[in-house]
Parts: sequence; C-alpha cells; structure tokens
Amino acid sequence: MFKKHVVILVMVVVVFAGADILSAKAGSSGGSRSSGGSSSGRSSYGNSSSASKTSTATAPASKYGNSATTNSSSGSQEQSSDSKKKYGNTAGAASAGGQTGKPSAYDQKLNTTVSKQQAKESLSKYEAQQGRFKSKDTTTNYSGYTGNPIVNRTRGYDQNTYAYRRDNFYSGNSYQPPQYVYMSAPSFGMWDAMFLWFMLDHASDRNYSRMYYNHQNDPDFQRWREETQKLSGENAELKAKLANLDKQVAELKGEPVDPSYVPPGVDADIALNKKVIEAAHPVKKESHFFRWLLIFVLVALLIYYIYNKRKGAASAAKYRLD
Repeated sequence: MFKKHVVILVMVVVVFAGADILSAKAGSSGGSRSSGGSSSGRSSYGNSSSASKTSTATAPASKYGNSATTNSSSGSQEQSSDSKKKYGNTAGAASAGGQTGKPSAYDQKLNTTVSKQQAKESLSKYEAQQGRFKSKDTTTNYSGYTGNPIVNRTRGYDQNTYAYRRDNFYSGNSYQPPQYVYMSAPSFGMWDAMFLWFMLDHASDRNYSRMYYNHQNDPDFQRWREETQKLSGENAELKAKLANLDKQVAELKGEPVDPSYVPPGVDADIALNKKVIEAAHPVKKESHFFRWLLIFVLVALLIYYIYNKRKGAASAAKYRLD
C-alpha cells in the first residue's frame, strides 16, 4: 500500500514538472514582440511592415501629449518601398493610438531562433556601448512613464531579445554613430539616445522628421535638443544636421500632433530607454515552490520507507536469532 502511494506521488511530481516546463516554453513564445503584421520588405532579421492602419483617433489627454486629433497614417502613406527596405525593423507598425496587433508567426518563433549565445553577445555589445557615453541621464523615476502610449505599446515585447533586435536595427541600417554622440548621455528620460541620434541623421526621411515633429514638446526630447545644441557649438557637421532637421520639421507645420507616433516599421521599444520598459513591464520570476515542496515530501516519504524497511528487517533478523 505504501509503495502505491509513493508511485502516485512520483507521478504527481512528474506532472507538475512537465506543466512547469510547458509553461516556461509558452511564456517564451507568447511573450515575444507584438507585431502588426508583415510585408514584402525585410531587414536583416525580420519583417519590415508597411504603414499603420489608416485611421483617425483622439490622442489620450495626459501629461504625455496633447489631446489633439491624431492621424496615425500621416507619415505612413509617403513611405516609399526604398525607405521601407532601408529603415525597416522586425515588427509591423502598430495601428492608431499605439494599439498593437497579434504577434506574427515570425515574432512567435523569435525566442527560439535567437540562440542564447547571440542574445548574450548582443547584450554585451549593448552594455559596452552604454559605457562609452561620457554623461549620465539624470532620470531616476523610470516607473513615472507608465501609461505613456508608446510605453504601453511595448506590452508583450520580449525584453530578452531587446538588445539583439536593437543591435540588428542599427547594423541592418549600416548605422555608425558619429563620435560626438558619445559625448552625451545614453538616454534622455524615456528615450534611448541612440535612436534620437539616428532620427537626426535620417531627418530627410519624412517618417523620422515626423518623429521629432510629434514629440518636440516632450521635455525629454527638449533636453536632448539642448544637449545637441551645446555639442554643435564648434561642430559644423552637427550644426548642418540640426538645420536640416528644423527645415524638415517646418514643412510639417499644420499636421495633427500624435503623441504615440513612432516611425512605421520600428519596434516601439527600440526607441525607448530599456530601464523604462523594464519598470513598466517587470519580468515576473517563475515560482517553483510547489514543485520543490512535492519533491521534498517525496524524498521524506522515501527516507521514511527505507528506514521502516530496514527497521523491519532488523526486527525480523533479531526474531530469527531468538
């Protein structure tokens, strides 16, 4: 009877362990990046979707932007196929108002196709790059951006592949940041500084000048612009880039301001400070309490069984001697 109970406990432990493994696999697959679909254009590592859905929505009234009527298709219709190939990223663009679609089959497979070694190398590269910046971001309240429409768009994105996708976005676009970039800070509030510099270097692309146009009143954007102005003091190249940015933005005057705007085909989290994403969507640590409890109970029962068996054998031997 006792042996039967032990067998049942062993089966229970196996079932719980199996369910735990399946849950972990489902989490790695289901937690992949949100995507709005795919298109014919691809970058070096994924789909570069075309524009957002053509729709008009009312931007959320909050500290993150004006409650103006927003048109998520404002920059998407003008994006040429060449532009999509050059600047495309892995995910499709989100629909109006920062809403995300279901992950594509490619997105769901990303966690399994990206090896641990690749992810580790990209993370090391990211950390080394962050260490090159001379200044530090003064922001400490990273959780204060929770509720921002762009931060909300990162819900469901896999943070484990962030460094890998970020690395591939810039390498896929053959982007080498100028040396003066590292005289600044690695981030400005909710924004990743490298993306802001990338935006500046591609301001002639309407989708990136729209990025500045839609967020130019954002305090963090303004801090970056002030820093950029200081660095441009003796740098003619940087001055010319800022002048071009202002020229491109001036041509957009009159367009509705969209506080949730991110260039079509760019993953929202690529544009954001990694610490802000982690604060908004903390990774829940998997609990193995019940699994270890069952294993403990099983081991205790086995020890008890062996002890009683030996005790019974010793009693039987003593009885025979008597």
